Amino acid sequence: MRFFLLSPLVLLLAPAAPAQDAAVGVQSSRDAAAVSPAVYDGIERESRYIPMRDGVKLAADILFPTRGGKRAEEPLPLVWTHDRYHRAVRQDGQVIHKGFQATQRELLRRGYLVAAVDVRGSGASFGVCDGPFNPKETRDAYDVTEWFAAQPWCDGNIGMYGGSY
Repeated sequence: MRFFLLSPLVLLLAPAAPAQDAAVGVQSSRDAAAVSPAVYDGIERESRYIPMRDGVKLAADILFPTRGGKRAEEPLPLVWTHDRYHRAVRQDGQVIHKGFQATQRELLRRGYLVAAVDVRGSGASFGVCDGPFNPKETRDAYDVTEWFAAQPWCDGNIGMYGGSY
């Protein structure tokens, strides 16, 4: 498994200087279209629970890119966020997933899977939160990353994104 931290805004909005990041093989955003062209035109959302090593289940929404209404068949890289403030909210009778933000939609169009996972004891996840950044939450992030990497729809390249938390 290859793990990288990713700021989608940096990937998509970085200055035009052609800097190469050897650790992840990502070039500047100006070259992003050449590296990962936008070939997908839709999104399919799947909600599920991911089991942790202690039996607690964490709620996750996984967004799959689609083309012509059909989910991508090949394994793809995945970026995810571990969210304390709920991976999705209900607004005007609809579920709004945080992965539907413009930056995440652009990643989906370019062949990335996008996921959001409620931390232990928040949102729809089970368990009890023992405070921010506690050891259980850290282990959970590791377990979630390993679980994603082992899925047949993921190519093993995993990145994370996030806001204030």
